[in-house]
Amino acid sequence: MNISSETNSDDTDNNVKHLLAELEQLSIDELASQWQTLTGRPAHRQNKRALNKQIAYVVQEAAWGGLASDTISRLEAVYYQSSRDSLALPTMGSSIIREWRGRTYRITVLPQGFEYGGRFYTSLSAIAREITGTRISGPAFFHLKGNAR
Repeated sequence: MNISSETNSDDTDNNVKHLLAELEQLSIDELASQWQTLTGRPAHRQNKRALNKQIAYVVQEAAWGGLASDTISRLEAVYYQSSRDSLALPTMGSSIIREWRGRTYRITVLPQGFEYGGRFYTSLSAIAREITGTRISGPAFFHLKGNAR
């Protein structure tokens, strides 16, 4: 698979359409090899459909360019906010309080993470691990979703 940037727009469009059609005929092993060739990284063997879509994106990105940096920044912001919303976190500046083994722990919710014990953390799980000494889901430990262990 090779996308040349020196061809005209119609040739590029046809070349991409042809390459995308070829992807449908490849086995998972052939797709994994194609991914390795295009990206220089081994494929995560999820499933054929997912790998096909990932390769299709890389092919189209090579032909027509990727997303603008401001678009990437906006998508990251939306993703970050949606993942925070799905955990039902308190609003920024609020505290999460958890009593565990006779001690009370207070975590402050910050715009891009959490503060506990004077240190900044990007995840509740890192704080829960520090408190408990074990790997545990932070949202579960702080009773923000499901049940704590």
